[in-house]
Amino acid sequence: MIRAGAVLPKIKVAQHTDEMDWSSLDLVVYGDEKQAVVSLCLPKDNILRELYLEQKNGKWSLKKENLPAQVKFSINTVSGE
Repeated sequence: MIRAGAVLPKIKVAQHTDEMDWSSLDLVVYGDEKQAVVSLCLPKDNILRELYLEQKNGKWSLKKENLPAQVKFSINTVSGE
C-alpha cells in the first residue's frame, strides 16, 4: 500500500547500477492530492533536495526552486480509485 500524496521517483531499468541514467527521472504521484513533496538525492552531487509538486487544472508541475539542472523530469499519476 502507498499513502495518498506519496511520490516515488522511477528510473529506467539498467543491467548494472553504473549504467543507470540519472538524467531522466519519472516522478509517480499516488492519490488525488493537489500538492506533493519528494526527497531526492542524486549520486553525482550527493545533495538531498526536497522537490515540490503542484497540480493545477489537472496537470502536475514541479516548482522551479531546488531542481537539479541536469535532470529531465516527467510526472505521472496513479489515482486512488
